[in-house]
Amino acid sequence: GAISGNTAPKGCGGGVYGYENATFTMSGGTISSNTVSANGGGVYFEGGTFNISGAPRITGNTVNNAADNACLKSGKTITITKALTSGASIGVTLASPAVFTNGWKDIMTTDSGTADPASYFTSDNSGCAVTLTSDGEAQLAALTVTYDANGGTGSIVDDKVYKSGEQVIAAYPGTTLTREGYVFDSWNTAADGTGTRYTNGEGFKIYAPVTLYAQWKKYYPLYVGGIQVNSLNAANITGGETVTASYDESQNTLKLSNYSYEGSDIGVNYKGDDSFTLELDGDNTIKGTTGGYIAVSAANLTITGSGNLETKSGSIKHAGGSYSLTMSGTGKIILDDEILYTGSVTINRGEIQAPAVIADIYNDAGGNLTVNGGTLILESKGQDSPAIRAGADIVINGGSINAASTGSPAVFSISGNITVNGGTVNASGTGAAAISAAAYTEGKSMITFNGGKVTAPRPGNGGVFSHGSITIGAEVTSFSASGTD
Repeated sequence: GAISGNTAPKGCGGGVYGYENATFTMSGGTISSNTVSANGGGVYFEGGTFNISGAPRITGNTVNNAADNACLKSGKTITITKALTSGASIGVTLASPAVFTNGWKDIMTTDSGTADPASYFTSDNSGCAVTLTSDGEAQLAALTVTYDANGGTGSIVDDKVYKSGEQVIAAYPGTTLTREGYVFDSWNTAADGTGTRYTNGEGFKIYAPVTLYAQWKKYYPLYVGGIQVNSLNAANITGGETVTASYDESQNTLKLSNYSYEGSDIGVNYKGDDSFTLELDGDNTIKGTTGGYIAVSAANLTITGSGNLETKSGSIKHAGGSYSLTMSGTGKIILDDEILYTGSVTINRGEIQAPAVIADIYNDAGGNLTVNGGTLILESKGQDSPAIRAGADIVINGGSINAASTGSPAVFSISGNITVNGGTVNASGTGAAAISAAAYTEGKSMITFNGGKVTAPRPGNGGVFSHGSITIGAEVTSFSASGTD
């Protein structure tokens, strides 16, 4: 049957008015082309029970020429008594966005999942859409856009309520959203990026509330000779007639062979905080044209490979933070400036020629310095500039060390201990002592020689100095310390 063509110029419910304890059940038929001046052009329901099943149609009804088919008073719902079938179509009007069904999940769920209520209901409220709640009921939800930082920090708020089909412009995050170690890539309707992708400023039409999740891509802030480098353009690095280069982003490893650079930009500069590896091959040269030039800088740097690196007016340095440097290459590192890290420094092999190797900046919070192998040829000529200096402990397990300085100890720990377990240590020059520990923490330092060969001549001063204990073990193959103090 059909209820059609009725007019209620001063009332509600052009087709049906459900009042107080009324029960209205509709399992088919049509309510259409009815109109009123207040609420519910087709149905106005304020009391009792509104039951539906099958394929009812409540469409084409109006209030003052605007769609208003089944209007529910606040708090009222439509009870789903049996499954809705193909052809069912009901326009819903609510005073504000809210749940409008009872029993949807129980009745409309099959092995394929819970049916989409938007297949059977439409919203007559401007700025709302029919959606499914987390509890499995149908609701009218405001057409809004929510931006999710998706692992980032910061927020973007869009307070606008859109009309169905209105154009939305995906926000440009700028500096509002950030994520350490990443850069913003795009927006996506799924957190894992499997939904619909939108770029900054891209427009789309909205028909349902949407959450846009920020999509991030790993940022590898690597610069070689001032040029930002990634895995795609690393092969284009220029500098030298036979230079070759590659960058493995997954391993965060830059391979350089026969690279030559001269300029004011840092030769190899990795600005991230994670581990970075520089693998050298062939003969590499970096020359600075400014004072205090840094040839290589990375927060947590490992240098590997069989190649050589020579700098002119350049250092290997990263000052600030508890970061580390590991030297594991077999080639030569020749610097005319110091190696300086404020965290730990570990030397495993290779040859290093430099004025100094430093694991602190003259503070009690400096890092440890460990030598496991290799050859160190260090000559510090600056006043009060040790050739080997650490804020904490110095441990020498092997290798060959020739350390000379002027006006200060050749091997100097500010607030830690010095331990020699093996290798050859030749600390010479002029100054307070050849080997000195914890000059500023009296009574707390120890210098221990467990093995290896040690020579510590210090003309005019003591060869070995400690505010704590000095121990020479039986495994030391040779020990010589001299001075007049």
